[in-house]
This record gives sequence, structure tokens and C-alpha cells, in this order.
Amino acid sequence: MKDKAIGYLARCLKGLNRLESLKINISYCDKLTNKAIGVLSKSLISLKNLKSVCLTGACIKINAEGLRLFSENLQKVKGLKKLSLDLRENREIQNKGFEYLGQNIAKMSHLESLELCFMECDYMTLEKCIPNLGKSLSQLKSLVNLYINFANCDHTRDRIDFSGFFRKPDENFELKECINSFEKNDK
Repeated sequence: MKDKAIGYLARCLKGLNRLESLKINISYCDKLTNKAIGVLSKSLISLKNLKSVCLTGACIKINAEGLRLFSENLQKVKGLKKLSLDLRENREIQNKGFEYLGQNIAKMSHLESLELCFMECDYMTLEKCIPNLGKSLSQLKSLVNLYINFANCDHTRDRIDFSGFFRKPDENFELKECINSFEKNDK
């Protein structure tokens, strides 16, 4: 898939005013660029009924800038309740992309469900990324379901503790499901 195809898709999506859920798999689309991800995510802003977005794929040209554009645009989708982002094996995101994602997730106060998979993303230093993510998660007052997967990230040697970043229980925060997968999986 090329950027031009994503442009056509983005134009089509703008007209789907009743759309509630969108799943897109960009796995192995090696010609897809950051610009295309920006155009695609920008087309979602006008969809007033959109509640769920799932982006999956190890797209090798999407880097920190692409993740910035994607998350900046998605934080403007006011009805978004669920975000699932699976960028396993992406070696271009790195620490800066994760920082951008964290900054924009913090602005998605309406999110109820968040799934993040960065499995085998070897070029992120999680000891630097996790504090930013933890602070962002603490801003999500509506969050009920959380899934985070960093399995097989080479820079993750120790279990990382999120506990210091969450609000105290008396601050009316319920996290019904929290699965943190930091340990290496056996292959």
C-alpha cells in the first residue's frame, strides 16, 4: 500500500458519519510514510460517532513523527472510547515516538479502554519511556481497561513498576483490568 491509497481511504472515511469502529492493518506496507498516517488520522477527526480505533502493523517507515501525527489527530476525536495500537516489531518508533504518544494519550480523557503493543520494539529504552506513559495514564479518569505489552523488547531487563504514577484509590479511579507484560516470552 502506498500513500496515495491511504489518501483515497481517508477521503472515503470522512463521509462515513455513522462509523463507530475502525480497524486498519498496515502490516508490511513498506511504502507507507508518516505523511499517510497523518492524513489518515486527520480524516477521523470529523467522525462524530467514532468510538473505537485499532491500528495494527509493523510498518517499517512509520517512525516517531508518524506516531506524533497519529496521536495528535486522534486526541481530537472527542467520542473515542477505545484505542488499540499494535506496532510490534517496529524499529523506528524509538523513545521520541513513545514520548509523543504519551503526551497525546494524556489528552484523551474520554478513553475507557487502551491497548498498546510494542512487542519486539528493540530500539526503545523502556526505562526512559515508562515514566512518561505512567504520567499520561494517570490523567485518564475514564480508563477502565488497560493492556500494555512490551514483551521481547531487548532493552527491558527488569520488571517496571507503574504504581507510583497512578492516582490514589481515594481519588475515584477504578482500573478493572491491567495487564502489564514486560517479561521476555519464551520462543
